[in-house]
Amino acid sequence: MSVSQTYRYEPLEDPSQQIRLLQLNATRDNRAVLTGRLSVYNIPSQGATRLARLSKHLQLPGYFAISYVWGTGSDLNLSHEIILDNRRFPITANLHAALHKYRSSWVASGRYWVDAICINQADNDEKSAQVPLMRDIYHLAMSVHI
Repeated sequence: MSVSQTYRYEPLEDPSQQIRLLQLNATRDNRAVLTGRLSVYNIPSQGATRLARLSKHLQLPGYFAISYVWGTGSDLNLSHEIILDNRRFPITANLHAALHKYRSSWVASGRYWVDAICINQADNDEKSAQVPLMRDIYHLAMSVHI
């Protein structure tokens, strides 16, 4: 696989009602490069009726939320990468280790929500809209892995 470009996010149409989910590509080879893709999904809005929230929740695919130790100092260096949609995406060593662990488990081809990947960290407007959703994001996940 020839990969030379850095990943660029497509803007969310409504970052207060949409999230990105990471789908890891499964492999049994632990030495293989992490690869996957990001897809956008609507989530139930806080102000919607219960029926509307339930309807949107049923359209949301099952996913796992990953909460991991960010670390300090050199642990925060973007020293590793995942290939998203054939483009390089830098990540920390801790996140790389967590994704490797989940990729080799029985939920390997599942979808994941990881804030460092699923929120465009370079877009302050998107971050401001996404942070208030984190309670719901964790609540709607099939499980939260720490």
